[in-house]
Amino acid sequence: MYFQTFPYGMHPYLKCFFDALQLHGIRYESGKLFNNQILLNKELTGIHFHWIEYLWESSTIYGSIKSIVGIYSFLREAKKRGKFLIWTVHNHQKHNNPNFVDKIGFLLFAKKVDLIIAHSTWSKNYILKKFKPFAPVIIMYHGNFISYFQCNGDIYCLRNKYSLKPDLPVCGLIGTIRPYRGHDIAIETMKYLDNIQLFIVGSSYSNEYLSFLIQESKKYKNIVILPKRLSDDEYAEVIKLCDLILLPYKNFTTSGALMASWSLGRSVVCSDHPYFKELIPSTSKAGKVVELNPKFIADAVLDLLSISPEERYDDSFSEAKKYDWNIVVLPVVEAFKSYFYGI
Repeated sequence: MYFQTFPYGMHPYLKCFFDALQLHGIRYESGKLFNNQILLNKELTGIHFHWIEYLWESSTIYGSIKSIVGIYSFLREAKKRGKFLIWTVHNHQKHNNPNFVDKIGFLLFAKKVDLIIAHSTWSKNYILKKFKPFAPVIIMYHGNFISYFQCNGDIYCLRNKYSLKPDLPVCGLIGTIRPYRGHDIAIETMKYLDNIQLFIVGSSYSNEYLSFLIQESKKYKNIVILPKRLSDDEYAEVIKLCDLILLPYKNFTTSGALMASWSLGRSVVCSDHPYFKELIPSTSKAGKVVELNPKFIADAVLDLLSISPEERYDDSFSEAKKYDWNIVVLPVVEAFKSYFYGI
């Protein structure tokens, strides 16, 4: 079996996913040319879509609609040529300012693909209720990044590198600086955390939002904001230099940041989003799920920091190991066997 993925790109998630399926004789590549020409390839078993919202992203509504029309034509031609179509639902909607075109796009894929992959029971139930897909929906939990993100740097040296105080605990909010991630709530949390640093780092989605956060951060001490696109190595570095990772997300579907944090042995404090509630054990030292309230988040931070770093590391790393890619991909492998071989 041979599949191409779209949109084009090699996210760490895809690298791990490809490698795990290769062990089962299933070959994956990131597709480059998204047009009907690739459907002429007789070796191509199918197309696997991830982060579909980027396929019709445009600066204008007209541009997005035009792309949707092209996507519909592509999917119809793919079906005609017997290609197997898969959609992994990373997000239930576009992160920023979703509109009616985005809704049409998500519904289009729900009706046209042959298999849908969700990353949690909550997500599967949402997809079934909201999108009413024609295809079966299976659960493949998000795998860890133990083999991908590694960092051997000294924590104190790393903190110096990123202009942080070496001896004060660090809470990190890492990744693209977008409103849904709750940076404003993390900043407000700092009024309850005198001797703890907050490190916000990632590429900036909006200069206006970034300016707002910088202005808000001036109300409190020990906040460092670094608007920088991180390489994979830098991403691992900034997770490792933190004591805890904050995930006060307001809305999303799946969090790769959770698995990245656990894979590097870092406990998390998360909003009470259904995904977090499903994955984080209530008694674990690997994380706490709390109401999206600065005081509650601060209390959770202090509770976790009262636990030794070694215990937090062990629990977090143990949680990550539960999501070995060679295990989490098995539902996908079984779905392929059932569809193609009737096994």
